[in-house]
Amino acid sequence: PHLLCNRVGCSQAMALDIGEDTITHSIEEYKQRAVRLATNVEELRQLQHKLATSRAVSPFFDTSRWVKSFGRAMRMSADVASASTRFMHIVVADSERGPE
Repeated sequence: PHLLCNRVGCSQAMALDIGEDTITHSIEEYKQRAVRLATNVEELRQLQHKLATSRAVSPFFDTSRWVKSFGRAMRMSADVASASTRFMHIVVADSERGPE
């Protein structure tokens, strides 16, 4: 069964660009991957380097950016709540992202 923790872990791996290297689809595949990484030091080091590099540039680990966005969302929520009795969706633009 697909549990929430599985999906979260896969999402994190994909966001950090290590999904292809770490996501498996069965217990047997997981065991094979674990043994391969445990016995192939160079492959493990490459994966660790890729993770460290992704971590350094990924918005996924940019806590101060998340805090700013969350603060904007809370202010927007308060503004909407005080101006209206209706529910509405709030979209917080990420001012630190460049053009897509």
